[in-house]
Amino acid sequence: MASHAAVPSPATHPIGHIPPARSFASGQQPGGGIPGGASVVAAGIPHAIDVELGAGRDLHDAFPLAKEVFQRSEQVLGFALTKLCFEGPDDALRDTANAQPAILAASLACLAAALEDGALRRRPAFAAGHSLGEFSALVAAGALDLEDALALVAPRGRL
Repeated sequence: MASHAAVPSPATHPIGHIPPARSFASGQQPGGGIPGGASVVAAGIPHAIDVELGAGRDLHDAFPLAKEVFQRSEQVLGFALTKLCFEGPDDALRDTANAQPAILAASLACLAAALEDGALRRRPAFAAGHSLGEFSALVAAGALDLEDALALVAPRGRL
C-alpha cells in the first residue's frame, strides 16, 4: 500500500469509497447487489466505556486498510495515537481525551478490516450507535467521514 503525504480523501479509502446503500426514495432496493440475496446490511455499534492497551493492534498488523485508519487518525489528531493504543502508557490511554479517539479509530479499523477481508461486502446501509458509538455508526453508514468524526470526538473527549 502506498503511503500518503497528506490525508487521503474519503473517496480513496474504504471507509469513504464503499458504495452507500441506495436510498429508499430512489425507488431502488436498499443495499442492492449484495451477494447472497441480502437486501440490507445493518450495524449496531455500542458505546464503549473503556479502552484496553493493544486494542486494534491485531487488525493494524494484519490489514493494510485498518492500519490506514490509524495513520489517518494520527494525521487529524496530531499525536501518535497508534503508539499510545499499542504501547501506552495505560493511564494516558484511559484518559477520556485519548480514549474516545482511540475507541473511534479501533472500531473503524475493525470495519475497514471486515471490508478488506470480505466479511462485509459493502458498508452498512444503516447503523445505530449509543453515545460514542454514534460517531462510528455515522462513519460506517457513510453520513460522516473519518476526519470529521475525529474532529468532533477529540474535543468531546476533552470536555
